[in-house]
Amino acid sequence: MTSLSLNSFTLNFQGLEIFLKDKKITSTEESYEDSNIKVKFSLDDNRILGSANTAKSLYIDNIAISFKITCVNKVYFYKNGFQSWSPSEELSLPDKQTNPIFPPLKKHFLDPESYIKVPTGSSLSHFFTYLRCGENKLYFIPKDNQKTLTHFTYNFQKKELRIIIEVGKEVIGKTNLLELNLLTDWLNWKNITSLDRLFTWCSWYYYYNKIDEKIILDNLKKTSKLPFKLNYFQIDDGWQESIGDWKENKKFPSGLKEIASQVKDAGIKPGIWIAPFVVEKKSLIFQEKKDWLLKNERGKLITAGFNPLWSGFFYTLDITHPEVKAYLTEKFDYLKKCGFNLFKCDFLYSLLVKGNHYQKNLSRNEILHMGISSLREMVGKEILLGCGAPLLLSPKTYDILRIGTDTSNKWVDFLGVLLHYEAMPSAYNALHNTLTRQFLDGAYFLNDPDVAYLRKTNLTRHQNRTIIINNYLLSQYFSFSDPIDLIEQEYLDLLQELQAYKDFKVEKSTVSDNIFYFEGKTTSENIFIWVNFSFEPAIVDLPANLIPILHTERIGAFKPYETKVFKKA
Repeated sequence: MTSLSLNSFTLNFQGLEIFLKDKKITSTEESYEDSNIKVKFSLDDNRILGSANTAKSLYIDNIAISFKITCVNKVYFYKNGFQSWSPSEELSLPDKQTNPIFPPLKKHFLDPESYIKVPTGSSLSHFFTYLRCGENKLYFIPKDNQKTLTHFTYNFQKKELRIIIEVGKEVIGKTNLLELNLLTDWLNWKNITSLDRLFTWCSWYYYYNKIDEKIILDNLKKTSKLPFKLNYFQIDDGWQESIGDWKENKKFPSGLKEIASQVKDAGIKPGIWIAPFVVEKKSLIFQEKKDWLLKNERGKLITAGFNPLWSGFFYTLDITHPEVKAYLTEKFDYLKKCGFNLFKCDFLYSLLVKGNHYQKNLSRNEILHMGISSLREMVGKEILLGCGAPLLLSPKTYDILRIGTDTSNKWVDFLGVLLHYEAMPSAYNALHNTLTRQFLDGAYFLNDPDVAYLRKTNLTRHQNRTIIINNYLLSQYFSFSDPIDLIEQEYLDLLQELQAYKDFKVEKSTVSDNIFYFEGKTTSENIFIWVNFSFEPAIVDLPANLIPILHTERIGAFKPYETKVFKKA
């Protein structure tokens, strides 16, 4: 494995590091062995394989291997954020990790444990990454593994890629650490059969948690006015007694079963929001089941984040406690009996908050997989939409996954800027990840780019059109939250036009100087999209053989945040 050449890249092995509880071992070889531990890495059919074998019970924190990357052109590094709300992008220079002024907000977009220390001059990617050299990309995609999490750092000056395998537990005997697939084309790992776009109405981005039965049913009755068929009608936060007590509150006197029945009578599948693994202070669970909550070694409760719409700080359930799974199973069984077909499960990153769990000597990854597999089992054959979720690539996790922050009818929220809070809800932050994580759509889940606004908002016309067009064309899942009576005809007309391209699939994407370019096909046409993701105007040299669609102007001059779409003549 000393050297590997693939798709214009050459990877030269530099060395390995083994971090135990009390010492660090380094080696310039691809294997290391002493009386206590043997570690070996090898290359097999464009896969990097790694294993450890210990003669006695030994705590392994993490193991890292490093490669010198060479390429004739400049190398770009893809930084994948930790979870749904984390910024993700292709970098040509190291970025500086932002720590919010209010520390509890770190858990809303950074690794809640700050597990990886990023060396100066490097950037960090969680779970997977890619390198780009010219037009060529090389993807590093770990195979689903129950024992370890994988992280990556890239040093731009040294051109060094480090692969960090997080173990974080005592092991004995042989442990398979890593099976890392090296892929040159992301189309090769698309697993989901092509679908028409799915349309969802949800209650959040107008009513937020101020919903009641009348609001929900009034909007349901008016969905017949829409010129397209809704697939799902989803009730968001606000239906429950409290975060942790998952039963409908007094604002829903007829009960969820009756509402779900009426949704089905309208020919739509009902959906519901739930944050299964977190609890707020005012919940009965918090007050009566303290032994279910995750604590540190001193017995102090560990916070999982802060939400001003709830009771402030909130906490996480210990999924390794047997009574917790039984409790959640009961709640999901109730919601399924009510008739819900889509479950939007939020704040899933809380599974990776580290603490003194009921079940001992489990790695963070084992706890995460225990939680997600339990969730899959509880949801059953219904649709699981993950949100605030670790962005794992596995067919055993999510059906649909939020890939960005919550959106907002503000382009930028300057409070978030002042707080250094990169996950602050805003249209800019949400659209950013729609563009930078687009290539994930259809890999192991459908991308949820969050809602587009179909009513008048604080966004400019170009900003709003850009969101609608990109949410529709770059993902197979399209949602909106507008009261039906407030929807603007112009945006309905735009959606009707977009329906002509409902089978569009992206086949190529690049970004340069804040100009995102996407190219793909419908069954009958080649489609080309340019997005000016900048507050300044831009000029693009457009090919001559293109015809503008969606009321696009033919000229190559782009206004700030404008999207233009063309088809081949």
